[in-house]
Amino acid sequence: MKPAIPEHTITPNGDGTFVVLVGNSRAGTVSEDKEHEGLWFVVDPEGMFMGRARSKEAAAEFLAAWFVAEDAG
Repeated sequence: MKPAIPEHTITPNGDGTFVVLVGNSRAGTVSEDKEHEGLWFVVDPEGMFMGRARSKEAAAEFLAAWFVAEDAG
């Protein structure tokens, strides 16, 4: 069974990045990878690079799930 992805929003940040929110909490940011077309950078709230994803939505889902897992741990 696929794990449930928490409710989250993707909001433009105005600088080409998108903020991922879980509730009112910032889970991180995503942005297009300029060097690897079609991939998205995934960055946590402290600015640490966490990896790349195949779409903005997949990157946001990863951040939302990671955020909830961190909160539970």
